[in-house]
Amino acid sequence: MDNIFIFRIIDDNEINIEEFTYDTEITDDCLVIYAAIPGIEKKDLVVECFKEFLFISAETDQRKYYQEILIEFIPDRVIAVEKNGIFTLRCYRKCQQDLKEKDQNLLEK
Repeated sequence: MDNIFIFRIIDDNEINIEEFTYDTEITDDCLVIYAAIPGIEKKDLVVECFKEFLFISAETDQRKYYQEILIEFIPDRVIAVEKNGIFTLRCYRKCQQDLKEKDQNLLEK
């Protein structure tokens, strides 16, 4: 966990910036990002891609988060799974037949 990125938490009265750690793992077919985003459920998470950038945002009644991450390749798709406040984002490099099975296994955990 040697990488740190900043999520911006915006209140009505002031702007607070909190730092969160994240870790990455490179596999044969994807880049995996592990991120702790407290107070956010999967339904609140928005992940967008533009060229080699991943844009992560989320909003609840109390907080707003936004982050841009350079991932150095154009992803074919991104799968997000949340467990105990930790989001696992898998950014796939290319489509492969067996990826559907991996995605299903992730969603079942």
